[in-house]
Amino acid sequence: MTANESALRGAITNQHVVTCTYRGCPRTVHPLVVLVNDDGERVLHCWQVAGESSSGRTPPFWDNFTIHQITDLEVTPETFTGPPADYNPGRFSEILCAVPRDRRP
Repeated sequence: MTANESALRGAITNQHVVTCTYRGCPRTVHPLVVLVNDDGERVLHCWQVAGESSSGRTPPFWDNFTIHQITDLEVTPETFTGPPADYNPGRFSEILCAVPRDRRP
C-alpha cells in the first residue's frame, strides 16, 4: 500500500476533506471509496467540492482519480458529514475502503 493510499483510507474512515493535485489541477474532495478498477489500478472515487478540473467542469461533481497519479496530497482537519444522496458504492466490484451508505446526512 502506498503512502497516498494509506492517507486516503484514513481520510475515508474519519471523513476528512482532502486537498491534492491531479492531472496538474488543484482539487478539494470528499474521499468516499478506494477501489480496484478493471485494469487493476487503485482508484479514489470522490466528490470534488472545489478546485479545477482538466475537463473544465465546475465543482461539485463525482470524479475518479488513479491513486498513483495524485500528488501534493493533504488530509485536512476539516470533516464532511457524509456522501451525497446519489452515492452508490455497490456499483464497484472490488472495494478496498468506503464510507458506508448510511452515513449520509
